[in-house]
Amino acid sequence: MITTEYIQQALSAEGFAFDEAKVKAWTHYLNGIRLWNKAYNLTSITEPDEMVVKHLFDSLVLVPHLEAIKHDRLIDVGTGAGLPGFLLAIAMPESHFTLLDTNSKRTRFMTQMKMELGIQNVEIIHSRVQDYHPTELFDVILSRAFASAEDMVHWSEHLLAGQGVFAAMKGHITPSEWQFASGEYQTNVVELKVPRLSDARHLVFLSRA
Repeated sequence: MITTEYIQQALSAEGFAFDEAKVKAWTHYLNGIRLWNKAYNLTSITEPDEMVVKHLFDSLVLVPHLEAIKHDRLIDVGTGAGLPGFLLAIAMPESHFTLLDTNSKRTRFMTQMKMELGIQNVEIIHSRVQDYHPTELFDVILSRAFASAEDMVHWSEHLLAGQGVFAAMKGHITPSEWQFASGEYQTNVVELKVPRLSDARHLVFLSRA
C-alpha cells in the first residue's frame, strides 16, 4: 500500500506544492492501479518509487506548460490507465479532461476511479480516436507514446478547435518525425526535466500556422 505521507514527502522533496486533497487523490489512484493491475494488466510499472517518478512526476511536469496556453478542454488520446490525463485532471480541476482509450478494461478502471474519487472534470470515452466525434472540440489534444506524430495528427485533427494545439509527450526527439507538419503547423519543442529521471523527456506543441 502506498501511503499519502509517502506521496507527500516525494512531492515536497522535489519542490511540488499541491494541497492535501490532491495528494490523497493521487495516492488513491496509484493504489488503484496496483490493485487492478493484478487482473487488468494496466501498466508494467508498479513499484512505488518508479510509479511516483514515471507516472506522477512525469505527468505533473506538464502542468505549467499546459496552464500557459488555453486549456479549458483537453483530450488525452490513448490514455491507457489515465496517464497522464487523469493525474492532470486532479492537478487542474478548473479544466475539463476527456480520457479516450480503445481498451475496455482500462476505461472500466478509470470509470471506477472517477466514481470512487468523485472527480467531476473527467469524461471517460471507450472508442478509437478516429471514430470519436464530440459536439464540442478541444483546446489541447494530448498524447503520450500514442502513435507517430503524423498518425496522431491524421487520426485526431478533427477533434482540434480552431486555435487549439497538439501536445505530444516524447522521449528523444527525431526531427524527421515532424517534417510532415511544416507549412501547415508550427512546431515548438519544450525540454522537460522530470525529477529523479535521467531519460530524455520532451513536450512537442503543434499549432496551426
